[in-house]
Amino acid sequence: MGDSSAMLGRRLDPLVQQGTISAAQQQSIVAALTDAVANARPSVMPTGGAQPPDLGALFSTALDPLVNDGIITAAQEAAVSTALSAPPAGAPSGSQ
Repeated sequence: MGDSSAMLGRRLDPLVQQGTISAAQQQSIVAALTDAVANARPSVMPTGGAQPPDLGALFSTALDPLVNDGIITAAQEAAVSTALSAPPAGAPSGSQ
């Protein structure tokens, strides 16, 4: 298993490159998401055979405080949620 912070950072790199978020915002977002995953309730995170995690709830838990504190905007929160909800580039589509 790779470093989740590095993986999140790579997934957000396109948003930094496009100017949607700054590198400093990216660091804050990665830290907030990493903390949210570490502190997630068991019902939010998957277990063997369980439903996938509720990413919307996880993202809201992590990112809403950043919006409230003025670190990111609501539009940036939405862009981050969309970027992280999409399959990673090069991931199999599931259709065979």
